[in-house]
Amino acid sequence: MDLLAPQPSLFPPKPLPAMTGATRPGPDHHPVFFALLPPPGLEPELRRAVEAGRRWGVTAKPGAHETRHLSLVGLGFAQQLSAEDRAAAAAAAEGLNGGAFVLRFDRIGSFRAKPGNKRPLALLPADPAPLEAMTTALRDAMIAAGFVPQRPPQRFHMTLCYDRADIRTRSIDPVEWRIDRLTLVRSIYGETRYETWGEWKLG
Repeated sequence: MDLLAPQPSLFPPKPLPAMTGATRPGPDHHPVFFALLPPPGLEPELRRAVEAGRRWGVTAKPGAHETRHLSLVGLGFAQQLSAEDRAAAAAAAEGLNGGAFVLRFDRIGSFRAKPGNKRPLALLPADPAPLEAMTTALRDAMIAAGFVPQRPPQRFHMTLCYDRADIRTRSIDPVEWRIDRLTLVRSIYGETRYETWGEWKLG
């Protein structure tokens, strides 16, 4: 793997399946997605990861802990989801097999941003296989129930901050996070906060 290769865009074109109308977040369109939310106790390690980026030109402060997350799969916009869609999502989460696991992050890197915007600095997992397995299980279960969710991210990551620096993938001291729960959240557009729609303990 070429660690100096340009990283994929954080904003790949992803048409929203089974939905019509608006395709971008807005005042009346709040995204809903399954995510892993880091516990407060992980914050010192996440801040350390940002500090590691200083050697490559990162100057931004770490982002707010309240909005840190690792996205798994999007459902669409809250205003366009039916009760049946939400039930399919809940059933998929409840049907997950497997217990808690430790996810190890050992790299950071910048994603491309829209013109004029700061670049997201992301923390990257050493092995995304557990995330791929969880996402596939969730999507398969929802599709079987008649609801087609969005595609998973091109690259699993957790955004640490936004900065002008353009960092190719760089190795850092590992950050380990014990994943023991899955959360369904609604992102409130313009308010930089999340509303929990459901939470499921793993195992």
